[in-house]
Amino acid sequence: MNAFHFFSADFRSNKKELLQGVRLGECTKILTQEWKKLSDREKAPYLEKSKEMRIVYAKEMEEYKKEVSKLTPVGIDTSLLEQVVKLKSNVGAQSFTSKFQYWYVLTFIPDLQWVHLIPLKKVGVFGPEYPEAHGRTIWMIEDEGNELDTTAAMCTVVKSQTIANSEDADDEQWVIFDGEKPKLAPIFAVPKALQALKEPIKPTNPPNSNSLFCADAKTKTNIEELKGKKCQENLFRSLDSLNMDQKRPYREQEAKLQSSYEKEMKKYRASLEEWKRRISNVQFRPHHGINQMGKEPTKPKKYPTSYSLF
Repeated sequence: MNAFHFFSADFRSNKKELLQGVRLGECTKILTQEWKKLSDREKAPYLEKSKEMRIVYAKEMEEYKKEVSKLTPVGIDTSLLEQVVKLKSNVGAQSFTSKFQYWYVLTFIPDLQWVHLIPLKKVGVFGPEYPEAHGRTIWMIEDEGNELDTTAAMCTVVKSQTIANSEDADDEQWVIFDGEKPKLAPIFAVPKALQALKEPIKPTNPPNSNSLFCADAKTKTNIEELKGKKCQENLFRSLDSLNMDQKRPYREQEAKLQSSYEKEMKKYRASLEEWKRRISNVQFRPHHGINQMGKEPTKPKKYPTSYSLF
């Protein structure tokens, strides 16, 4: 809180009658006018309170960064972006996190080991048109409002596969193989025509300006200084100390990468529509050589002939 906020709280509690029934916009004007009327001596107590609060905040931030660095082990996997994960623990997280089993990584900054997650929900079961996932649960992104920011150390990547790929993550569908190897043997044969059609690969989201700054800072800093827990603290401080002019090159670079990404996404959407159109014409045939459990049945041995028995 700055000095004006302390003054506003004091004025509201001591002179309620002046602000009773006054609308919010008008109330702000009155408080601003009263603040301007104060002399430097009258403003001093509020300025002192603001200064004390900033000192306390700085100390708390230092403690917070130390705790974050403890949760960030050296050598942690840096490929969490657009992965399906589950939380190692719900301790210290919001209460709603216990309702969700799996999460999708929307944003990941490797240097800060920070992730922005959105939960996945069950929406049904895959049918025979998706032979590699037939009979398994369909997972899709939950509606907005339950996102979670946490450290990468709290995430464990689970084996998953995108089945119904889409340019929009909200429409994508996943099959999850948690703690098991995928059983890809279908109860329907996969036509050769479908095997020849490869699904187009979705372009990866470009890094934002913060990620670009962190990568740049690591290349300009002595590698010896990056070892240990002080790496994240140094990056946090450097990032907070940048002014608008210093941030501009990274934002311009982000804009260029975003423009290139949008062009690639346009090509990807066209390829995806063509791929969907072509696979829609492929007919699935029941494959009698594969049983309902997805395993090749064992062929019976031939009985010996009378001559063999003799």
